[in-house]
Amino acid sequence: MSAEYTNNHYVPQWYQRQFIAPDQADNELYLLDLKPESFRDGRGTRRQRKALRRTGTRKCFAIDDLYTTRFDGVESRELERVFFGEIDTLGKKAVEFFAGFDHDRASGEALESLLMYMSTQKLRTPKGLDWLAAQAGVRSRGDVVDQLARLRTVYGAIWAECAWQIAEASTS
Repeated sequence: MSAEYTNNHYVPQWYQRQFIAPDQADNELYLLDLKPESFRDGRGTRRQRKALRRTGTRKCFAIDDLYTTRFDGVESRELERVFFGEIDTLGKKAVEFFAGFDHDRASGEALESLLMYMSTQKLRTPKGLDWLAAQAGVRSRGDVVDQLARLRTVYGAIWAECAWQIAEASTS
């Protein structure tokens, strides 16, 4: 099993890179850690990691094994590779399409991919997964992600309908 899928990004690296200036040499972001870990330095003194620090996208918005499921001692990382991999790939293409959008081109497929990416993005964070687990009354990570897969289209449809209601505003 590839080690590349153990570092699970709940905000894809391609999306994070959108916030790095093209001329920025170090390719790092500022990361505010609301609960910084403590560690022991070389002398054995316990220290608190800085809450605000610069780091690359590999370490931002990622948790090891966030999407790893286990059944009878067997680990699977297919959720990250297949499920979120497809959403992220199509989402990236959709974001690129709309970033360069002009009115002479239209793509229902790009809109559908963007809505799927955005509705999944909200729920795939640790906070979103915890909320979903509480709402669905499930405990295992596999059951939570199953709920995410089932409900993301409903969530996206509600979100899109709300956006269209605001955009239309014909009675305002």
